[in-house]
Amino acid sequence: MNRHAFIAFAASLGMGVAFLNLTPALPTLQAYYGVSYARLGLLVTAMVLTHSLVQIPSGLVVDKLGVRKGLILALGLGFLGCFLSIFSNRYSFLLALRLLTGLGTGLSFVAGLHYGTAHTPENQKIRVQAIFGGLINIGSVVPFFTSPLLLQYDGRLIHLLTALFFFLPLLAAWIWGQNPEKAAVVSKMQVSRVFTAGPAWTLGFSHALFFGGMMTIGTWITSYLLKTAPGPFWLPWLGWIGGLVIAVSAAGRFLGVWVPSWLSPRTLIIGALALLAVAYGGLGVSRTLPPGLVLLGVAALMSSVTFGSVFSLGYRYSPPQVAGTTIGLINFIASIGAFLFPIIFGYLLDLTGTFTAPFLFLSSLAFLTLLRVFTLPAEPG
Repeated sequence: MNRHAFIAFAASLGMGVAFLNLTPALPTLQAYYGVSYARLGLLVTAMVLTHSLVQIPSGLVVDKLGVRKGLILALGLGFLGCFLSIFSNRYSFLLALRLLTGLGTGLSFVAGLHYGTAHTPENQKIRVQAIFGGLINIGSVVPFFTSPLLLQYDGRLIHLLTALFFFLPLLAAWIWGQNPEKAAVVSKMQVSRVFTAGPAWTLGFSHALFFGGMMTIGTWITSYLLKTAPGPFWLPWLGWIGGLVIAVSAAGRFLGVWVPSWLSPRTLIIGALALLAVAYGGLGVSRTLPPGLVLLGVAALMSSVTFGSVFSLGYRYSPPQVAGTTIGLINFIASIGAFLFPIIFGYLLDLTGTFTAPFLFLSSLAFLTLLRVFTLPAEPG
């Protein structure tokens, strides 16, 4: 892999760190700012919200500016959002800077994935995309080790460390970064084609099932385990069990580096959706913990192993001049799924009092999306 891939990897790692850098410090921040839990949670969700909403505009920006300038802009916004947080003790100021950081991470996802992919030979593109996605997960783990330690000295060091994760790839992109292709004029017709062609939407719905399904599992797994645990003996272990299931998801993104060597991206997505339909259906009828854990593990793995394949196909189905817009559209649809599915799952749980209807809802979505994927051409042109 070349230096450009490693610049993209560094950007994805910083993105993951920024997502959860405040999470371990939330109790301390609540005492410091004297705000409610709801307003405290807004510090986390505000960044995720702007990250999601700018996916499509980010694609347009990257395609217009060029991928190198787009990546520099993204990392610069993320750096400013974190670095400026050092200089104020007001909640409203920190909230505004979290929104700014979300703009940076949203643009960084599109620009970084596009940058790393475009600089990579065809036979290694899926590998780069899978590693890019896996490093976001790895970055999200970093704050759980660093933030509690930094809080012992000065809470502002959390923002400084996160800013450093943006600054280093920013410096590398500034010094060594290059546009992968000659500047090309992006026509309105090419942009319009992204939003009217079926493949991008189909891949977006698939990724919504994968990413949204994983977010749903992460949100409700503790409640599910409490409901199905056979006795009080299991209660102290439920947090570890839930964490292990989520860890399977992180491992799955890296497994996606090698699986496409055996299966084509389209075949992998079809197989993952089929297994998800079966796993969610099984969870809907399961009433005991051991089979439920196996099915949750299968669902977590299938929701993550396809990351590289989804974006590889999106990249190959798209004209190079509008690849950023295509990536942005796919991830925007997935982000909407990640926002809505846990809410719908909880509503169905409230309505029925059991996990049967919520999991059968996800199973039905996986099956319907599977039928849609079958309409994708076998060989993107």
